[in-house]
Amino acid sequence: MYRWATDWDTNTEEWLSLSLEEMQEKNDNHQRGLSFEIVATRDIQPGEEIFIDYGHDWEDAWNYHVENWKPPTGDFESYSSITRLNNEKKDLLDLETHGSNVQLGCIYLEKKEEEDEDYYDDEYGGLVKSGEEYKIADGTTREEYYWPCTIYAKDEDGDAYTVRIEQSPQGAETSWAAEDMPLFLTEYPRESI
Repeated sequence: MYRWATDWDTNTEEWLSLSLEEMQEKNDNHQRGLSFEIVATRDIQPGEEIFIDYGHDWEDAWNYHVENWKPPTGDFESYSSITRLNNEKKDLLDLETHGSNVQLGCIYLEKKEEEDEDYYDDEYGGLVKSGEEYKIADGTTREEYYWPCTIYAKDEDGDAYTVRIEQSPQGAETSWAAEDMPLFLTEYPRESI
C-alpha cells in the first residue's frame, strides 16, 4: 500500500495544508514537496521480487501510447549525441555543432568559503572564480554535481572555457542566485562540461 510520507519528510505535512496556488509557487521555486511511501502489507523475504500495479488507467494510457506513437518529423541533421560531441572534441561555443537537443551541464560544487564580494568582477558584471579544480579524475561523477551552464569563451589552447553556472534545480538556492548575481568560472576544463 502507499500513503503520504510520515516523519522522514517534514515537507509533506506542510504541503498537504497548502492551496494549489501555494504549491505551484513552491514548485516554481524548485522546492520539493509531497512525498509518499510504499509500505509492505506482509514480510518480504530476501530475494523476493516486488511488483507494483499502476492500475487500469495507466495501463490503458500506455497501450494507447504504444499503438499511436510516431517518431517526430523534421530536420534531424543537426542531432548529435553527447557521446559523439565529446569524442569529436567539437567546439562547444558553436551551437550548430550540437543542435537543439543538448542541455549543457557543468560539474560544480557549491562551497561555503570566502564572501561572494571577494570575487566580484566589473568586466563580467558578476562573480568570477577559477574553474581549474573541476577536473574529472576517473570520467564519472554524481548527477547532482552537474549544474546547468552556458559557455561564454574558449581559452586559446581550446581545452578550457569560461562558463556561467546557473542555479541547480536540484539544490537549495545559492547566495549568488538569490541576489541575481551571475557566477562565472574561468579556465574551466572541457571534459567537465
